[in-house]
Amino acid sequence: MNLLSRLLLPPLLSIPLIAQQPLNTVTLDVTVTERSGKPVPGLTQSNFTVLDNGKPQQILSFSAIQGPATDPPTQAILLIDTVNNSITNVAYERDQIATFLRKSGPTLSLPLSLIFFSDSGAQVQDTPSTSTDVLLAGLKEMETKLHTINRASGFYGAAERANLSLKTAGQIAAKEEQIPGRKLLIWISPGWAYLTGPNINLSARNQQVIFSNLVGLANTFERARITLYSIDPLGVADEATLRSSFYMEFLKGVESAPKVQQGNLALQVLAVHSGGKVINTGSNIADEIASCFADTSAFYVITVPRAVGETPTLHSIQVKLSDPKLQARTLFGYYAQP
Repeated sequence: MNLLSRLLLPPLLSIPLIAQQPLNTVTLDVTVTERSGKPVPGLTQSNFTVLDNGKPQQILSFSAIQGPATDPPTQAILLIDTVNNSITNVAYERDQIATFLRKSGPTLSLPLSLIFFSDSGAQVQDTPSTSTDVLLAGLKEMETKLHTINRASGFYGAAERANLSLKTAGQIAAKEEQIPGRKLLIWISPGWAYLTGPNINLSARNQQVIFSNLVGLANTFERARITLYSIDPLGVADEATLRSSFYMEFLKGVESAPKVQQGNLALQVLAVHSGGKVINTGSNIADEIASCFADTSAFYVITVPRAVGETPTLHSIQVKLSDPKLQARTLFGYYAQP
């Protein structure tokens, strides 16, 4: 078995895809911002046009949310990634999360869960909480198990970390799919390896496995109503490197297995496609977490018809606004399935 078969053929995701919303609709959580990035409240359904593969869609339902949604509630999940990070960065992240909690006062605007992602899996706080005292205590008590993936370095080690990261993302999404409401998943990490380049040749079988995992993860995120945010703890130190912008090479939607690359499953790509943000040029994680929370101060929930396909078929979603000075950020699309 060659190198790529060994690394990429085993399924990255082996999770049940349990749909909680009707399969004949797609729910879009839409953040509308000014050019400054500030969320815009007060819009009505007449301000929105939704396109599916370029065709206008009927808006089946519309809600304008000002302040965090309460029925069902919007929740936040904060994930500290120790698999793709250094000990020094993880310690800094913990300090910055504590700073965010203390600056937020006694009560957060959203219920928050903490996840410590290590080589042995994801250690999850028992229940979401809005109490900063409870969350600070949980932050202190949860032990991070730093890198134990040392069986191989280089390409082998990078592939192991990427596979474990994607499996964990899928498991989180499968769990959240069973819980109604919108969720912000704030993943603090430089991201995992792209495993893509001129010296990496994928077989047709490799590509089919990657594409199947892309379809499964994209649709599970969509049905779970997860908006993913990628915060790079390296911030300014990473700004001038290729890694900070390389994800943009993979933002175009993938229509079929022969066109897929492992880079299409990069953390930053998943974030953009979920309607979230890639935050990789700052140095203050506490403020960056607060900016993710701020996205829920005003947003819009729109449902549109969902297409059905005999095989997984990409349906790109585009939200247009009547005011061209405003920008809409939402789900990139979904894969129609039988």
